[in-house]
Amino acid sequence: MGFSNLLMNTTRGIFAEYMVARLLHLDDKPRNPWSEADIVTRNGIKIEVKASSYIQAWKQKAPSKIIFSGLKSYKYSDELGWKRISNEKEYHADIYIFCVFTAKKKDIDILDLNHWDFYVLSREELRKISGDSSSISLSKIQKHGIHPIKATELRRKIEEIEKML
Repeated sequence: MGFSNLLMNTTRGIFAEYMVARLLHLDDKPRNPWSEADIVTRNGIKIEVKASSYIQAWKQKAPSKIIFSGLKSYKYSDELGWKRISNEKEYHADIYIFCVFTAKKKDIDILDLNHWDFYVLSREELRKISGDSSSISLSKIQKHGIHPIKATELRRKIEEIEKML
């Protein structure tokens, strides 16, 4: 049952991409795990989606620390059969959406969007906060005054950032 456990970090990440695409009304294209970004808006803005959770599918002694990794990657060419064409990892997306499943108990429904927070940063904001790192903690994002938004606010926030790019 391939996607039956959304608390697994691998399936949670794919679910988060789908959830964000649906919320932005950009779920009309199939997912391509090799592309530079998870979602591309109709205006060509590239969005990277990362997800994390305090609770995991496995047994825990304490809630997990929220860290988002894999923010930088090599560039690959679709035309060359997804061959790597860069020697340095870099940020590829214009906007980064950090999705946090906020529940701290396993009996909370992960499909209930009321239990998700979204932190949205432009590439420039992320670079400024992360120090050009390939990962960032939620606490570091919050320390820089980035506040969470709910699912109902996500589309408006993306449109707002798109206008500034």
